[in-house]
Amino acid sequence: LPAPGAGSPGPADGPDRPGSGAAQPLHARDPAAGPVPAGSLPDPGPATPPAARPLPFAAPGGPIGSLPLPPRGSGEGILAVNASPWATVQVDGARAGDTPREWRLRAGRYRLRASHPARGSAEAVFEVRAGERRTWLPRLSR
Repeated sequence: LPAPGAGSPGPADGPDRPGSGAAQPLHARDPAAGPVPAGSLPDPGPATPPAARPLPFAAPGGPIGSLPLPPRGSGEGILAVNASPWATVQVDGARAGDTPREWRLRAGRYRLRASHPARGSAEAVFEVRAGERRTWLPRLSR
């Protein structure tokens, strides 16, 4: 068999090679090199809790009717959510705020969750369309 890098796909030629933009798995290490010395792996930093993840919003939210409708060519739309009496909204797992509220988002599909401590919760997959205001009225239930 030819050696890696000599015409056969190997670490030097594969999609996970350095500089290719692909993720480098931590386990992609030559096992013959022995154990990993302590402190030689990069510090991954603090874990990012779901509430701190970046939100997919193109602009901060506001009360329903407060955001101007973006032009269709912007690729953005408005998502309005209203629940009675109120609910905390998550968009794609990230906390977005309390109802009634609307957000300017890039056009696309989003997983929504509205929850109230006494009234329960509701979930939906909702499509935001460019240049449109869409409203979700979740029915909260336990």
